[in-house]
Amino acid sequence: MTTRVEPIQLRIAGDGMKLSVTVHGPLDAETAIDQQYLLDRLEEMEIELTPSLRQKTAELAARLAAGELPAEPVLLAEGIAPEHGRDGCIEWQEQFSPDRLQAQAQQQDDDDQAAVDHYSRTNVISVKEADLLCTIVPPTAGRSGRNLLGAEVAARKGKSAGFHFGQGTVVLDDGRVVATMGGRLHVVGQNVWVNPLLVVQGNVDFESGNVDFDGDVLIEGNVLDLFSVRCSKNAVIRGIVEAARISCAGDLEVLGGINGKQKAQIEVGGRLKARFLDNTTISAGGDVLIQSEMVNSNLTTSRRVRVLGDIKASRIEAAGGVEAGNIGSESGVRATIVVGNDRLAAERLSQVERELESLDQQVRLDQAKAAPLVQRQHAMVELQKVRLIKLLTGLKEAMHRMEQLKKEREALSVAARVNRQANVKVRELIRDGTSVQIGVVCTTLRESLRGPLTMSFSMIDNQPRIVVGSGQGGMLVLDSHEK
Repeated sequence: MTTRVEPIQLRIAGDGMKLSVTVHGPLDAETAIDQQYLLDRLEEMEIELTPSLRQKTAELAARLAAGELPAEPVLLAEGIAPEHGRDGCIEWQEQFSPDRLQAQAQQQDDDDQAAVDHYSRTNVISVKEADLLCTIVPPTAGRSGRNLLGAEVAARKGKSAGFHFGQGTVVLDDGRVVATMGGRLHVVGQNVWVNPLLVVQGNVDFESGNVDFDGDVLIEGNVLDLFSVRCSKNAVIRGIVEAARISCAGDLEVLGGINGKQKAQIEVGGRLKARFLDNTTISAGGDVLIQSEMVNSNLTTSRRVRVLGDIKASRIEAAGGVEAGNIGSESGVRATIVVGNDRLAAERLSQVERELESLDQQVRLDQAKAAPLVQRQHAMVELQKVRLIKLLTGLKEAMHRMEQLKKEREALSVAARVNRQANVKVRELIRDGTSVQIGVVCTTLRESLRGPLTMSFSMIDNQPRIVVGSGQGGMLVLDSHEK
């Protein structure tokens, strides 16, 4: 008795997702295989006869009828694979991406032989209040599949990005992450926060690059030649500032002093405190305190200057007055002291006046353009209406800007007035050759004067003069004239 060998072998993969058929040959009339034979076998296996599966069996039967015997198993059907969920991620705004600094550093390392501005390098990402930092993309749940036996195949859920957003950030309902303060953006592992204080552990040099920060800055070392530091609030520099550029909107304190080498440019919106000034140009909006001496420097401030040591070969313009230990030097290089005039306010006032004049002309022109258009706006086509709205919006913004400038002009007009109460105080000695101007009255000393003394404005015989008062109550009228 012979055992009949099945001409085909149908096999479902272990996960139930693939159905294949292996054809055993050779085939003869007794073992002929047609489509119905294949369908009957599939029904016995409780396989759903989908249109795709019927098409596949028809194609296989045609091949067999033509005498083609497949050497390899033939895939007849596949289940519906599950769509696994996507993992969540963080989509950073390009300028705040933590990968940006690393990419920049790598690029600059690769371009060492090229013309690269290494001074502009930085290892700080600075953000401003309300900046959009990134967007949290949530994970997806995925969609389950189904195998050939009809069983559900579960999808794997995506994983959360797992980031924690802390100080100085807020996560909005739509997944956007916004800075709630200006400062330095920190991304350590999966922790993100904003620190309102930037601390530079060493020098501002090629390793750190320039500092440009929206917040307070603390620099533990020096600021080297040709580098710059800019901050929107206060700055403390524990070391020395060399031939660098400092722009500080708030107060600036330089514990080591400023050795500008005739190239340093220092702009301070508030108070300035420094150990010494040497070959430096400075403008400040607040009081200035120099703990040692000021040499070969130019200083302008809207408030008062106090130098605990000497002022040598320097020019000071201080609207509120000047106080020093000694003024002038034995070398004969003159010192110039100008008090009672706020040059910074006067310069800004001039800028405001020019901007107001320009805006006024623009507003008049726009009003002339808008008047006839408004009267016939009901007959306009849509494009003309859009242009009119744009014109009126610009007109409104220009008028608002003019109101702001008028208020600023009023305040500056007061600040720019001559302050006849400003004075120059000297504790020890003011040397001959020193030029002093109080308001519009000036003099150049022909001989040295010993302190303590106070130089101030006074009307003598209806003439404006600079007078010197001593601690003993005496008064000396100097040979002075209006400038």
